[in-house]
Amino acid sequence: MENNNSNRKSVLAVYEKDLDDLLQEYDIYDKLKEEGIECEVCKCKVTLKNLGFIVFIGKNLKVCCDNFDCYYKFLNERRKKLED
Repeated sequence: MENNNSNRKSVLAVYEKDLDDLLQEYDIYDKLKEEGIECEVCKCKVTLKNLGFIVFIGKNLKVCCDNFDCYYKFLNERRKKLED
């Protein structure tokens, strides 16, 4: 999924009450609510109920479920790529 938002900003954390607005800003709220988006790590269906995090890598939006194993695997893979 590509980010076409030219007003991109870095966000470290989002309050739960603001999450829906952020997801709508990036045009993924409806998809997460209705059909889900594939987890970057385990390929499960990520919805609003099991959303762990979203991150942009370049212009590509990555979505991960709320499984801690996926979170740590994603972080470790990113660290390895950044070290290379």
